[in-house]
Amino acid sequence: MLPRVNMKFLAALITTLSLAGISWASCGEVGVVDSAKSGTSVTTLRDQLRSAGYENFRTGRYPKALACYSEALQAAESLGSHDVIEIARDLNDIGVLAEEMGHYDEAKKYYSQELDVLKPLGDAAGAGLGQAYLLLGGLCVLQGSFDAAETHYKKAVTLLTRYAGPDDLRTVSALAALGRLYTAWGKWEEAFHLLRRARAIAENGTPRTSSTLITILDSEASLLSETGRFAEAEKSWVRALQIAERLYGDNGLAYSAVLLHLGQLYTETRQFSSAQAILERGLAAEQKTEGADGLDLSVMMSALGDVYLQQHRLVAAEPFFVKSIQRLSSRCESAPLACSAIRTYAGDFYMAKRQWEAAEAQYELSLDMREKTLGEHPLVASSLISLSRALQKLRRKKEAKAYMAHAQRIMSLPGNAAFSSENTIDVRALRASN
Repeated sequence: MLPRVNMKFLAALITTLSLAGISWASCGEVGVVDSAKSGTSVTTLRDQLRSAGYENFRTGRYPKALACYSEALQAAESLGSHDVIEIARDLNDIGVLAEEMGHYDEAKKYYSQELDVLKPLGDAAGAGLGQAYLLLGGLCVLQGSFDAAETHYKKAVTLLTRYAGPDDLRTVSALAALGRLYTAWGKWEEAFHLLRRARAIAENGTPRTSSTLITILDSEASLLSETGRFAEAEKSWVRALQIAERLYGDNGLAYSAVLLHLGQLYTETRQFSSAQAILERGLAAEQKTEGADGLDLSVMMSALGDVYLQQHRLVAAEPFFVKSIQRLSSRCESAPLACSAIRTYAGDFYMAKRQWEAAEAQYELSLDMREKTLGEHPLVASSLISLSRALQKLRRKKEAKAYMAHAQRIMSLPGNAAFSSENTIDVRALRASN
């Protein structure tokens, strides 16, 4: 028999989430109290709640989906469930929804609580533990904690390889996530090795419309783009998009990361009409979703604004940059890499408008976030160079020279000189596949 879970512990979890700023209405489709009175089994009730949650998630109603998944967890308390594996699954579901809605700190709490529930089970929960570490790793990347992310990803690979099997899709997802991290970190040899291995397993043992394969191709394309192999990157992103369209149809939110990255590539290679068409699809998908992470929308707006900026169409570009900055509010502490990318785009826009002080302010904010999270990374050097150029325009030549020298020193460090682009760093880029 599986060990019992302290129901006061579960009630505290639900209260904590409610007080943390995540709110939901009743799921509506299924009532916990009414079902308990009618004698509905725990399993049946929770299956109904989860089905309703998934349908709401699939159709872009995230707050309602979160309500359903949270009521599935409440059902465990109301109806006396002691199935630890299922309770861990409920915690995972809520964590995933919280993450998709941009509540990263709350999501991390739920993944951590899932680990606390599963660890006493030992081998019986090995694969579940691996998946929880995979999700925690993804959140650490979003928050710029690459060392912690690597630790979690390596644990995920070890556990999933041992308990799910080396060819299991969950193991493949963990390999791809670690490869994506190494791409951002500049460890390209390790990244190529992991992504080749993940792709070989996925293509050999999964359907051609696998969501896991989409994630791998997206990660592979980012690595190819970073190393200047743009034609190969385009092929991988186009293939990922084709698979996503067959798998998800018109639900662009399910693959908006691919749309974003392909659009950014087309902007960088000056294929502006293609970039605009792709990014407009992504923007439309983000805008029609209720409760989705606002940073995703801000990044998409900035990328589309950059298409116009590169064509010197400043009037068309301005609304996208203004709205993307307005939406940031206080979110930057939980997702510094996404915010720094948005502010860098805005700084470039103000430079084009010859508003040097406004550009300086955006570049300084971007530099501060990147230095705190990444240290001596090429993205920090990129911000230093941008800030130096703004200071040159403001005739603060001594400061500009110092920033440029600092950037040159960073880029001279082993492993940094080969970096060519920052375009594929964004809020979704490094997420593990759920």
